[in-house]
Amino acid sequence: MKEDDSNGLIAAGLTTTDHSSEDLRFRKLIENSHDGITLLDKNFNITYRSNSAERIVGWKTIDRIAKNVADVVHLDCLDCLMKCLEEIVRDPSKSQTCIFKSKHSDGHYIWLEGIFTNFLNDPDIAAVVCNFRDISEQKRNDEQFHKIMQELLAYKCALDESAIVAITDPKGTIQYVNDYFCRISQYGREELIGQDHRIVNSSYHDKKYIRNLWTTIARGKTWTGEFRNRAKDGTYYWVDTTIIPFLNDKGKPYQYLSIRWDITAQKKIISALQESEKRYSDLFQLSPLPTWIYSIESLRFLNVNEAAIRHYGYSLKEFMSMTILDIRPIEEISKTRKLITQAKKQPGYYRRISVHRKKDLEIINVDIHSNVINYKGEQAILVVINDVTERLQHIKAIEDRNKKLEEISWEQSHLVRAPLARIKGLVPLVTNPQENPSERELILRYLSASAEELDQVIMDIIVKSSEL
Repeated sequence: MKEDDSNGLIAAGLTTTDHSSEDLRFRKLIENSHDGITLLDKNFNITYRSNSAERIVGWKTIDRIAKNVADVVHLDCLDCLMKCLEEIVRDPSKSQTCIFKSKHSDGHYIWLEGIFTNFLNDPDIAAVVCNFRDISEQKRNDEQFHKIMQELLAYKCALDESAIVAITDPKGTIQYVNDYFCRISQYGREELIGQDHRIVNSSYHDKKYIRNLWTTIARGKTWTGEFRNRAKDGTYYWVDTTIIPFLNDKGKPYQYLSIRWDITAQKKIISALQESEKRYSDLFQLSPLPTWIYSIESLRFLNVNEAAIRHYGYSLKEFMSMTILDIRPIEEISKTRKLITQAKKQPGYYRRISVHRKKDLEIINVDIHSNVINYKGEQAILVVINDVTERLQHIKAIEDRNKKLEEISWEQSHLVRAPLARIKGLVPLVTNPQENPSERELILRYLSASAEELDQVIMDIIVKSSEL
């Protein structure tokens, strides 16, 4: 150790001129600590830095000459720090914590958490002692976490505006509903919380349909389907439903997130068209959803409504010169032909998720409701389209985050447990007065290694959480 460092430690009361083995060990502990120690005089000039402090901020002992704390603290933090120092100078017994940005020797700034204690009146120290540590990584993690939370909040707001959202426990008891759920069901939030979805059950679907739903989600799989529900006033509404299980570290669902979209209008359109072709024209053109009819033989468009023209970007004239294959990506054409062949053999109502291509070449995911009809004496297929590109992206994002949360949950319940168990087992041994010094030193090394392992596991979990 340099003479200057030894003098600084002596001034700080951190060691003595007596180089006994105990003093040397204590001095090594101080100088090799993860935390730094800096001494300030009454004018807040830096008079000493420990080796550990120099490792953190980069400044060498020679660099501290004539340096005031104001020379190394970022301007944005200076007022706060100076108020802290002035306050503890007025009270010799006071310690205070302050978080600030300090200049590193290579020019950039790092975040420090410092505990300042007034020892100016102590003749053995005669300084303001600052014990500090580098918390730059923690600040970055905090900022990243705040950013993630802001993004999630924005995402939740967007979802609440467009979808009916509910969260239930594993037994199906409702724990949360958004405003849209209350609005469409006509029940207040206090009437829904604690109930299950039988409160809006219309008894339309058979037991096999419901059993398939529960079997799917109980296995940790996402379920998608349609439901006809009944509102409080007895009216019916249709929802397109996706239920996403959230799994614990054992792979078992601990809650379900249900996202529903109101498809009552689509259902009414399909139903009305099936019931009466006389009302076809008005319903067809007034539909807010893209709707068209194409020939099952030639595949040419026979009629297209205004919503389809607006959404896909083609004019009516362009549509009428095209076939259904012209709006499909090349890789989807073979699949489309097979589906049309199937519709020829088994006419009826079909629903599927498909891929379309708009005039500007944008690829979109669409939810297709189709039915074989007779149109002006020709066998044709009536199609109602709902663009679900954004919806599928929402679901994919939730599933990806859910998977990441499962990984973090597993690490928390397994990886953290091992070093923590070792620490709990070693602590009683350390406090046992019958342990001899050599055995106690060995136990302390094991305890330190377990603590470092636990710290690394926690940091890994924080890093993974910041990636959400």
